[in-house]
Amino acid sequence: MKASVVIPCFDCESTIADCIASFTAGDLRDFEIVAVDDGSTDSTPAVLEKIASSEPRLRIVRIPHSGQSAARNAGIRAAHGDWLAFADADDTVEPGFLSAMTAAAEAARADFAICPFSVRRADGSLETAPLKDSYNLSCGAQIRRRFLPRVAGYPLSAVFARLAGRDVTTRFREPGYVWRCVYSRSIVERYNIRFDESLSMHEDALFVIEFTLRARRMVSVDAPLYIYFPGEDGAAATARRNASRGDSPRPGEAFLRALRSLDRRWKGKLRPLYAGSAVFNALLGFREALRRRR
Repeated sequence: MKASVVIPCFDCESTIADCIASFTAGDLRDFEIVAVDDGSTDSTPAVLEKIASSEPRLRIVRIPHSGQSAARNAGIRAAHGDWLAFADADDTVEPGFLSAMTAAAEAARADFAICPFSVRRADGSLETAPLKDSYNLSCGAQIRRRFLPRVAGYPLSAVFARLAGRDVTTRFREPGYVWRCVYSRSIVERYNIRFDESLSMHEDALFVIEFTLRARRMVSVDAPLYIYFPGEDGAAATARRNASRGDSPRPGEAFLRALRSLDRRWKGKLRPLYAGSAVFNALLGFREALRRRR
């Protein structure tokens, strides 16, 4: 099987049908959709069952409500495709997403492919978020030099740039969204790369970072093939529910702890890339402490 698309589903009755339809409308036929029902309390299970009755490529996995990371991990375990893709239940893709991304990755003999994405506004308009660079990279050293620093955090130099009033986000950072890529499932399984279920936010960035450390070839596709909707259904609702489980009140702090843990396994190779992020997080904590004392 060419590809597996993992979609975590929690209380997404109003959006999941459009999300699935955007994949099945594509020109790639040899793929599956693994929809993981994360203990939904609305009619999401019934919607999925109705779609599955006429769409054999949809498989439904059910778990007790455990959060988006646990749902994605359950989807990875159930996946059969050569390529692994992810989508949030409130988003959609352009019809050529799977075919273009897998074809580009295979042509370049790459371990993963990345594309720009569009942001769908409430009025229906689309705003493109372009890639910061072209990532046609043929070895792990190039990936770690040109792409990894853009997703791992901020170096110390960014602290001084930000204090001087310069924009260090728009120009430099690549959002660490997991859904803008397709990944070699063999690498995910060989190195047991999974989502950190202790995180309520930024868990996708950590997955991308860990995969990037293992990748040897990367390719980028110029077209914005994924359509992101920053709404309150699907992924946004799951993030709120995750936070209600008692996770860190400052998600950035929890993410840095997880990043430090990964860095120890890689003998400090990541530390220079996120040292500035640690400073930003400390300054944020200091500011919050001052606010509470007033």
